[in-house]
Amino acid sequence: MAEAVRSIGSEHGLRFEIAESAHEVRWPGLAWLELTAWIGPHKVWCQTDGDREGPVSWTWVDLLAGLARAWPWLLLEEGSPLPLEITTPNQLRSEAEARWARYPRAVAEREEEELFGFMMNHDLARFLRGIYLPTLWVERVGKEYMLWSLEFDAPVMRPAAEVVGCLEALGDSLAEHLAPSTEARAVQAAAQWQGRMQRVNETTLTYATGLSASEIEQLAGDESPAEFFSCDTDDTDPVTRLEQSELLAVARMTKGVAWRSRAIILGHIKELHKSDTPLLDEWVSRLPALDRYGTLAYQQGYELARRLRTVCACTTGPVDIEALMRELGVTLKEIQLPEATGVDAIAAWGPNHGPAILLNRAARPGTPFGYRATLAHELCHLLCDRATALPLVEVLGGQVPKHPEQRANAFAAEFLLPQKEAAERVRHASSVVEAAAELSRTYQVSRELTFRQITNSSLELNAQDRLALDQWKSARAE
Repeated sequence: MAEAVRSIGSEHGLRFEIAESAHEVRWPGLAWLELTAWIGPHKVWCQTDGDREGPVSWTWVDLLAGLARAWPWLLLEEGSPLPLEITTPNQLRSEAEARWARYPRAVAEREEEELFGFMMNHDLARFLRGIYLPTLWVERVGKEYMLWSLEFDAPVMRPAAEVVGCLEALGDSLAEHLAPSTEARAVQAAAQWQGRMQRVNETTLTYATGLSASEIEQLAGDESPAEFFSCDTDDTDPVTRLEQSELLAVARMTKGVAWRSRAIILGHIKELHKSDTPLLDEWVSRLPALDRYGTLAYQQGYELARRLRTVCACTTGPVDIEALMRELGVTLKEIQLPEATGVDAIAAWGPNHGPAILLNRAARPGTPFGYRATLAHELCHLLCDRATALPLVEVLGGQVPKHPEQRANAFAAEFLLPQKEAAERVRHASSVVEAAAELSRTYQVSRELTFRQITNSSLELNAQDRLALDQWKSARAE
């Protein structure tokens, strides 16, 4: 009979159930156990026998070796090494191949190697040999972890401490089973697990920034890397450093941006002072939990914007978003990044700098409507992402998690031009185009945003009006 099952982790997030195997041990000393992996109520790793689902009976020494090898990346790495627009990890390969079709072969091959390493470090199923198990994806996103498997429509987000604690307990349990073993693989895996934090401490800056050691030295100049990034590598653990340095986060999120622009951005962030924001903090405390509005990003963004208009006593009419941000204690600063026109803004709100928003006048904020939309976008992050996905900074146009960005885009559109008001104005107008033009002028938003708010509203447009509105939207760039 198998021994009692040991449960490791959380019933709401990542969980492993482990028991001694009742089957014949084929490879003694290599942690032959019965194991089931869960994400919330869903079994990810199990064996099916007819209609019955049971644990996977296998040797788990390679799982421990994989955890030990990938620990620095599991602990510190955020986001794909490539600038890909994905919602779930299964889109990584297809999006990357579409990107590589436009690049020289040498570039594609180098990036393919980087992406392969990234997937090997975050899919726990790839740690195993001799057995196929479904993807079990584990990746840090700010102060949370993204958990995902192939049957999931959307990732599950759980607190970082919970997930790291689960993985540590799993590793410790496997190492305990291997402790009496004299098998070379077992001895090596256990030793690597025990020494995992030394590797993390030695490579925190490179993993946390996505920069090479030479790039870090070039950025730091006369300062030590720890001084430049405002993180004490001697007195704090690596996870604490990651969660306390806005500069590390900026470096990570601007991977792919021109080198000179990255240096300019980091220099501006270093100059920012820390400010108190009592009104902003009060507003955050008064907003309901986002899951009340569903799981879809745009739903959360729309409902959050409607709620906030009520909180700030602006239920109708245009919002003076710049005055609102200053009232909340957010510093606004304009910068020029002509070599990084894809970066609209950089926002910092960590323990050392900000909250502040650096607006790139060489990009979308260089237009009045783009300026307002960017501020509204960043306001959403200030309200709902500082304690979760984006605890330190956000780079609009950088490598940022897709779900918070989709939510912020929906929020900005609804906060600046509510769908209900857009529909009401069009419904009582003699011309849909004239109504749209008036909405754009009155609410100081772009034609694109006006078009989306009208077409996404409850208003039903006939084919002729929709065509006219689409032509108006595309008539000229703003």
